[in-house]
Amino acid sequence: MTPEAEFEGFRIEEVLSRSSTTTVYRAYQYSLKREVLIKELRPELFQEEDLRQRFEREAQVCAHIKNENIVDIYDFSASANRAYLVMEYVEGCSLDYLLRDNPQPPLELAYSIMLQTLKGLAYAHSKGVVHRDLKPGNILISRDGWVKVTDFGLAQFEGAPQITQPGAVVGTPAYLSPEAISGGGITYRSDIFSLGVTFYQLLTGKKIFWAEHFSDSLNKVLSFHPSKPSQNRPDIPSEMDRIILRMLEKQPAKRWNSCGEILEELSQIAEVAQIDDPRLIIKRYWEEPP
Repeated sequence: MTPEAEFEGFRIEEVLSRSSTTTVYRAYQYSLKREVLIKELRPELFQEEDLRQRFEREAQVCAHIKNENIVDIYDFSASANRAYLVMEYVEGCSLDYLLRDNPQPPLELAYSIMLQTLKGLAYAHSKGVVHRDLKPGNILISRDGWVKVTDFGLAQFEGAPQITQPGAVVGTPAYLSPEAISGGGITYRSDIFSLGVTFYQLLTGKKIFWAEHFSDSLNKVLSFHPSKPSQNRPDIPSEMDRIILRMLEKQPAKRWNSCGEILEELSQIAEVAQIDDPRLIIKRYWEEPP
């Protein structure tokens, strides 16, 4: 059976990626004449209830958080043997990919990415949604200047029962919060920690909790205290050091209260305050890469 037959109403343009659980296609939707992304759960895994529920949860969560800095989900389908999401197609790349080519991007570009990411996450939090898997691979940078948070497959409404089994560690080890590892309650501040790890990497090129082995990464998250970002990149202002290190506090209560609070703190830094339109800076990066 051809991909077009499998996804009625869509023309498959290309396979963008394959993982152990999903296949992602770029497709054209005939009815609305637009490009979309289709993320399909591998058919042989359809009977895995946890994976199928993650797909459905991603659709349900994103239905409540329509925002310019969050990837939109248009539809969800689950039949007898298959499940897939139809999503907004973002022409550009992930932050992970951008950092592979340019481990220390210009600070003006880094700040522009930070501002938009925080706005998207602040909106999700305002709707009661905790992402639980923030990392560079789940932040998309579009060619028209937008930054969009994606992949809410592990997300949950704060206070809702978890789908994952008690005691299970889910997410990407080097970006998890300490409480996600130790079994503490997951809250907005857990996302703030993961975003702090991501921003540290964006500013300095350093993956502060990365290790070759899964358990070693978890141990670093729990015990390692990173240096000030400016010690890795001297042009980072001291105010930014303070903001990032507070995001990375091991105890949730010592972190910032919200993404909105972080945005307010960033606005007090002269180099950030002078950015009138983050989108223009990102568009310029695509047009005139370093």
